[in-house]
Amino acid sequence: MTEFGFIGLGSMGRMLISGLIRYAKVPAANIAVTRRDRSRLAEIGEAFPGVQTRERAAEIASAARSVFLCVKPAEVKAVLQEIGPVIGPNAQLISLAGTVPLDMISRLVNCRVSKLMPTIVSEIGEGIQLICHGPKVTEGDKEALYPFLEKLGKIKPVNERDFGFASELTSCNPGLIASILRHMAGAAAAHTKSFTPEEINEMITHTAYATTKLLLDKEMTYAELIGRVATKGGITQEGVAVFDERLPEVFDAMFEKMLIKRSSVEERIRGDFIAGEGTQASMSIGDLAIDCAKPERLRGFYAELTGWEEGELYGCPALIAEGGLKILFMGCDFDHIPPVWPERPGEQQKQLHFDLQAGDLPAAVERALRLGARKPAEQYGGEEWVTLLDPEGHPFCLTGKGTPARMSICDLSIDCREYEKLCDFYAALTGWNRHATYGSVALIADCGLVVHFMGCDF
Repeated sequence: MTEFGFIGLGSMGRMLISGLIRYAKVPAANIAVTRRDRSRLAEIGEAFPGVQTRERAAEIASAARSVFLCVKPAEVKAVLQEIGPVIGPNAQLISLAGTVPLDMISRLVNCRVSKLMPTIVSEIGEGIQLICHGPKVTEGDKEALYPFLEKLGKIKPVNERDFGFASELTSCNPGLIASILRHMAGAAAAHTKSFTPEEINEMITHTAYATTKLLLDKEMTYAELIGRVATKGGITQEGVAVFDERLPEVFDAMFEKMLIKRSSVEERIRGDFIAGEGTQASMSIGDLAIDCAKPERLRGFYAELTGWEEGELYGCPALIAEGGLKILFMGCDFDHIPPVWPERPGEQQKQLHFDLQAGDLPAAVERALRLGARKPAEQYGGEEWVTLLDPEGHPFCLTGKGTPARMSICDLSIDCREYEKLCDFYAALTGWNRHATYGSVALIADCGLVVHFMGCDF
């Protein structure tokens, strides 16, 4: 039996094989590899002399104790369908496809399943490798695998629920850090003629490396290091002040974009796995209903504000929002009591509100006010978010983030007492993926709409 088998040979697969041979001292003959393009199997032997090659994934799965699945997420299902009939129940399948859930993998193979996320810095035996396990993985399996992986960097077991976000901090981070350093180097080059770009890169890269090493070796916090360098009234403090003012917004936008993208990919992968099983990958939002006193008037307000198509659904005035989402305006059988904003204990509270994305925020606010909206004195969204009240008192927000062709709904927020519990309920009901965001929790609906669950202050 082969000790380690690899299905696929992407950059991470190459890195793992190289690390096992170089750092973990695994004999090359104890590693077997296959790849989709069989015409390039000979390249494996050239890159890793002594490593065995196989024609098919099933040959790897049937003979290896630990099988590393190193293919793209979109290719995972087809590979699992091939190896499912031959992989033994005591084999450990370790997937590097971070966006493919363990439960989806376990649908197609009857073995012990784990998920591993190394990083590019594992090439030098450094960094943090994330790992999570399915229920069949035993402590003995971990004890057999970890000594090898530890040679490639620190192992950090995490809950699968947190695997995606942790990946942004580890596997994605070398690319993000390199991007930051690149922009710093580019800005530096624009401010000097004394140094070549290569010299600037050298100074920044070596300093970044030494800074990280100092933090780790001296067990210093970021604040401690900044305090030692950025003395009061000094030059460094001026630069830090610029970062403190501008970077929080940049990093918040970065994480938000990455988390939404990850959730979208995970949802698509889940749908691909379930396709053909007679069930939907997840529930879909059919429509949103807004209670109001004068449905026709309120539909007219939002139609003028957004440019959405007017219609009728279930006998109620309706709008067709960007992306096809239907919004109904439903009259009440009794006097409609508008919510109070900001909320106050004992007063009528809003149940949900949505955020509208506009390419030109000032113009959108002006148009909304002209159409009958009101702008409360209390505003909590900084320069990028403006809270307004529609003609019937429902709060909604406008944001200038992005440049949509026409106004669109980017977020839907639900007020609740126990937001974690309610989010879990809808996640289990719908199959939507959950993510932490804006200091709370959210689900990404099938249509891409971000549904936030917001706790109340009272």
